[in-house]
Amino acid sequence: MPSRITLLLALLFIACSPAISRAQDYFWYYRESNEQQPDADFESVLEVKIYLLDGKLTVSRGPTWIFGIKGEARTFQGGNLECELRPEEVKEIRGVLDGLEMQRLPEQPEDAGLGPGQPYYGVTIEYGGFPRPYFLTSRTELPRKIDEAVEGIVKKITARESGTRRYWQPTVRTFPGDDQPVRTVPLAELVADPLKFHRQRVRVTGLYKAGWEESSLSDGDAEVWLGGDSSFADKKELDPAAMNVGATVTVEGTFDAGEHGHMGVACGSILRVTRRVVVKDAPPKAK
Repeated sequence: MPSRITLLLALLFIACSPAISRAQDYFWYYRESNEQQPDADFESVLEVKIYLLDGKLTVSRGPTWIFGIKGEARTFQGGNLECELRPEEVKEIRGVLDGLEMQRLPEQPEDAGLGPGQPYYGVTIEYGGFPRPYFLTSRTELPRKIDEAVEGIVKKITARESGTRRYWQPTVRTFPGDDQPVRTVPLAELVADPLKFHRQRVRVTGLYKAGWEESSLSDGDAEVWLGGDSSFADKKELDPAAMNVGATVTVEGTFDAGEHGHMGVACGSILRVTRRVVVKDAPPKAK
């Protein structure tokens, strides 16, 4: 007769089996990597979600944060995809995922063989458990194998006939280079009609404000959010004194009417700043 321990283990396995099965019915792959090119510096993302139980695939890919651009204009392309899966496709995908040995991925930079300053990219994967972040390099065989498998799944499924099975939403964004001419715009005019200046290089003057989750220019009634400096900016044009709270400063950068800052309080954001100078010093601090 089986022992009590054997029976208990069997019951525990039966009880846990549905949960294990459900965990294996969802695959999430999120990869972000920095792309540094002679005329552009940006972060690119590939996100793949596969709902094996429901037979659905969603893909989002393209640039997210843009840190710097050179030249007259630069166009970035991406898109979102929703796709239904057939039963045979679900079976095929599950077989590919189960054969990838994802538990062997390195979770720490030193486990990936990375030394100080060596480039890597981050991937978050969920399959059969909780989401886990991994540190990968293009030189490592297993990460490259997983990359190729995910890209292969997306390419193979989306290449088949469309019909009602696919829904693709392309995104195309064009920005002027951070080295292009700017136009002077009063802060009040920018706030009154932000769409008029969307994705344009602007020069704006206002009172600098900073605090918890805040970095902005204000005219007392409204404000515009301030983003980071362009990776192609001349550091001599970025006066550190212009970051003193209460100083009146002039900032040059690219305005984005779709970026509203923390809690959506601003009419837009000035991104990829290339010049920051003090017009009037901040008042002295009270002793």
